[in-house]
Amino acid sequence: MAINKAMKAALKVLSYPDPDIKKSYKLIRRFDRIVAKRLKNPNCRIDNLTVEREGYPIPVRVFSPLNNKSKGVILFFHGGGWVNGDIESYTPTCIDIEEKLCRTVVSVDYRRAPEHKFPTAPEDCYAVAKKLFCGELLPEFLPEDIILMGDSAGGNLAAAVSLMAHDRGDFKPKRQILIYPAAYNDHSPSSPFASIRENGTDYMLTSKRIVGYMKLYASKEEDLQSPYLAPLLAKDLHGQPDTLIISAQYCPLRDEGEEYGRRLADAGSNVSVFRMPNAIHGYFSLPIRLKLKKKTYSVIRRFLGDDRAAESQPKSWIKLDNAAKIFPPTTSKRDAKVFRFFCELNETVDPRALQAALDAQNTAPQSFVLWHYTTDEQDAAAVTSDTATRPQNMLARLWLDCLLAMPWNKLYRTAPAQQLAFDRQYTLGEDLQFVLDYIDLLGRTAPDFAYTILTAPLTFYDCSREGTLSTKYHADYCKIWPEHFARLNKACYAAHCPQEDMRPLHRAELTVYAEGVADILRRDPAKRRAVRRDKAYAALRSPWLHALLERMRIEGCYSAYYLPCRWRSIRLVWVMAEARRTGSPLFGKLDWAGYYLLGRRLRRD
Repeated sequence: MAINKAMKAALKVLSYPDPDIKKSYKLIRRFDRIVAKRLKNPNCRIDNLTVEREGYPIPVRVFSPLNNKSKGVILFFHGGGWVNGDIESYTPTCIDIEEKLCRTVVSVDYRRAPEHKFPTAPEDCYAVAKKLFCGELLPEFLPEDIILMGDSAGGNLAAAVSLMAHDRGDFKPKRQILIYPAAYNDHSPSSPFASIRENGTDYMLTSKRIVGYMKLYASKEEDLQSPYLAPLLAKDLHGQPDTLIISAQYCPLRDEGEEYGRRLADAGSNVSVFRMPNAIHGYFSLPIRLKLKKKTYSVIRRFLGDDRAAESQPKSWIKLDNAAKIFPPTTSKRDAKVFRFFCELNETVDPRALQAALDAQNTAPQSFVLWHYTTDEQDAAAVTSDTATRPQNMLARLWLDCLLAMPWNKLYRTAPAQQLAFDRQYTLGEDLQFVLDYIDLLGRTAPDFAYTILTAPLTFYDCSREGTLSTKYHADYCKIWPEHFARLNKACYAAHCPQEDMRPLHRAELTVYAEGVADILRRDPAKRRAVRRDKAYAALRSPWLHALLERMRIEGCYSAYYLPCRWRSIRLVWVMAEARRTGSPLFGKLDWAGYYLLGRRLRRD
């Protein structure tokens, strides 16, 4: 289900008009019942039970494998904004879960708003969970065999039940699976999560509808501050179970669900966060076969440790005799011990180099493995496995050392790498964006990772080859690089990079930008010199450049291009860039002249 232009247009049409949930929820309930037709011959046994809570019998539906070979129990809470959805409408989904995961599914028909407001729903779910974990509902299963699971509002309820269990001490869940869960209490345009604004209008579930559901669910304003309604508000998340969070790319709840995963990881839980590409909110419960659902079950099976395909793979690290052997394993979507790397088809791949990288990964499984490269194709340096470890706060230094920006000198874990793609809006520097995306994703799935650097140059790369994207002229160069640098700086500050690394980074940023300005004068296709000059002058007036220069002034960071850019002198920028490009001693003279002209107030380190 790729979200192409046609699909986006269709979803936008279906998202309007955006009715008032308070007025339309009963109609939605009737529609759900019509769509959800019970299977005549389901490939499982279905039993209807009840769990008593305060005099109310909570309906529970149990889906069991016909062969009685169940690997455990999934306690499932359905979605629907706490208002819609029920045990009937989610029966096809529960049958699907039972078949795909080979586990008994217990579906809870908790009472819904607005007839029964918060905290009725989480208390109903908790009552069933307590009975199940205490062995009163399905005594043949042990507590460690039980997994909490839910989608959307059901994911919210699963998280709430886990929090309640920790606070009350009645039982201790071992694992939970939250599919695009609601985790916060504010879904207005002022929400701190960008996905509310990015995906809140055109992808079926709108931010307006979420707000409407919240109003029907909460009985009073104070309810919105409860962590059992908004798990992200929990002050203490220690002691939570192993967690899998699956978000959807075009879901308004995407960012808050992923943030909940980060919070759990910070508190010490073992957390995996998987963003399903090209997916909208609610895809998991759709009554149609989708590749996205197949992929979702594959992710869940891997989390549960029962992916049969993965178990059949050899446990030892793959030994590489030649480059061809890397390709078939790389394309596997199931093997958790498979890694990807990038290379061009005409490049020679040294199997010893790849083996050295795999050996380094084996030694430090949680690390992000990188290596140096050489520009000499005949480099006879011996391949070694000598490594150096760098913490996350060395991110700026990695870029300065020409280790970060390229995708082809790294090993990527297949599972997270498959969630990413090169940003096609960029014709330059998209590889830096990809690497930063991967680092961000790695930080969410393995927050304590470090960088392992192989000291030997393992890759040959011809930087001077004509006709590449790197060597061609880019008319939007001075627009693209500020965007890349803004992203890089944000990542560096988030990683708490030391100031002594940030100063050289800002100096390098200014050099890249200034030489891009000079390139306008040298290579822009405009025939008239005045046009090229105007373009260059416009680049020197950039607010981003002004902010960078001001930051460098505050930091006391000197660059040879500082004064030419501060003065907005096109000619001086041109002269210095040409002198640097040609290796003229004039560059050094002008560099020191500017340094002394500033009275040595800025540092050259």
